[in-house]
This record gives sequence, C-alpha cells and structure tokens, in this order.
Amino acid sequence: MEKKRDLVFNLDTLIISSSDWNIENKKYEFISYLKDCYEMLSQIKLFQVIFSNTLEALLWGENSPPWTISTADQRIVTPIIYDILSKYRKNETYEIKKKNNCIISPNPNYDFIGKDTINEFYKILSFLIDSGNKVIFCMNPNDNNCYKICSKCKTKELDYFNIKTKKDWLNLIDITEYFWPKDCYDGTSLKKALDYFKLKISNDDDVLFKTDFCKNFIENLLEVKNIDRRNKIIMQIIKRLTKSTHELAKDYSLKDELIDEERRFRISLSTRIHYKISEKTIYFLRYYKEGQHDDGL
Repeated sequence: MEKKRDLVFNLDTLIISSSDWNIENKKYEFISYLKDCYEMLSQIKLFQVIFSNTLEALLWGENSPPWTISTADQRIVTPIIYDILSKYRKNETYEIKKKNNCIISPNPNYDFIGKDTINEFYKILSFLIDSGNKVIFCMNPNDNNCYKICSKCKTKELDYFNIKTKKDWLNLIDITEYFWPKDCYDGTSLKKALDYFKLKISNDDDVLFKTDFCKNFIENLLEVKNIDRRNKIIMQIIKRLTKSTHELAKDYSLKDELIDEERRFRISLSTRIHYKISEKTIYFLRYYKEGQHDDGL
C-alpha cells in the first residue's frame, strides 16, 4: 500500500471574510474549491489532512464563519468541511504539541482571521517543517504569491506542492492506476478515467457522444496492466468521443473505419477497439490486444 502524503489547507481556503462572502462570485469560488478538494480526497484516497482539534474549535468559534448566518448556506458548507476534517485527517495530529516556530514570507493576508487561529496554524506548519516530508498545500486559487515557509532561525524550510485546481490534484497521480475497472461490471471507474484524463491533458473539445461499455470490452481492459498502454487507450477513446464523422477522416492516428456492421479505431499498430454507434451513444464492444485476430487488420 502506498504511503499517504501529508496535506494541509491554507487558512483562507477554510475561512472567508464576511465582505467576500457577500460577493457572489467569491462565495461561489470558495464553495467550489472546497467541493473539488473533497471530491479529490474521496476519490484518490492518497492524502491525510494535518489538522488539530484546537484549530478546528477555533475555526468555528473565534472566526464566526459567515455561512453560519444562513441555514441554507450552513447546510452547504458545514458538511463539506466537517467531512474533510473527520474522514481524511491524520490520527496522530489531533493535537499539535509543537510550539510556533514558523515564519511565512511574504506575509499572507490573514487580516480577517483570529490571532489564536493563526498561531495554531503556524504550530501545524512548524510540525510539518520538522517532519521533513514534502507536503501538499491547498491554497486559494486567487492567491498568486509564492510563499517561503521556514523555521524562525531559517535553517529548515517547508517543501510543498501547491494545489489550486482540480487539475493540480490529478497531476500528482497516474490516473489510470487509480481509475481503472476493478471487474467486468465497473464502467464507472472507466468513465472517471475518461473525465479526469480529459481534464488533465487540458482537452477542451466537446464530448459528442454518450458512452456504454459492454461487459466483454471491460473484461478485455482488465488484462491491461501497463500504465502507458492504459493511458494510450484512454487518450484514443477521448479523441473518438470528441470528433465528428467528418473530423475522423483527418485523424490518421485513429484510422477509424467500418468493418461489416461495426466500426473500429486504432490504439496502436497492433491494438484496436471495436464499437457501434446508435442515437449519439458509442457502444464499446471489444478491445483487441497485441496478437489477437481482428478481421480486416
């Protein structure tokens, strides 16, 4: 089992000022970012959140979150933060005994955050600096600062990777290692692989077809263990889903063609996928690996 990686949320990803909360687009961005983080934590399950009980109490107490004023807002935000901090927190860090020995430059904008909250957060950062591990740092997508986080004596510095978008999360993993069918009925994992891979490679083309994966097709894919081959399969499927019949004729990597009552496209010179189209849905029928006979190849 792969070792889980330490992850910390910058304070302004969990706390927002009342003035920003009352600006609709800033409120939307705040909630959307939390939702994306929760989705990635629940899907990838490779990260453990570093947080203390003291900081959690201060989060709700000292800072009086603006979403608690409205019952409707509270029902949206509170469960997300609660689930992040209860389901994905590292057990050993429920209390941080480390003293605050941390400085951040440039100074982050924490004007709207309580002093005790900031001090407790700095204690967590001090704990992470001493651990020596590279940390995943969830940061406000609108914050363009490059922070240096180090001990007060400046002999140790926090090594971290910024997370500002869902794509940043996906850049930390091999998608087809985490999202690949577990059995012949697991079309859900394959659809997630397609969605996340499309996002990761910044493919903005519209998906023109719905997908349906036949049992035989998924059984064929279960035999594919090599990550590079899985990635190539996903990339070629994405190409097919985003191209019209007219565009297919210009794509020589797919070499899409009609074979009797089915169509097929290439993954490589010796591997291919057979499918059918009906009412804007592509039905994936079979994947032929190297050495398997395919009429007309």
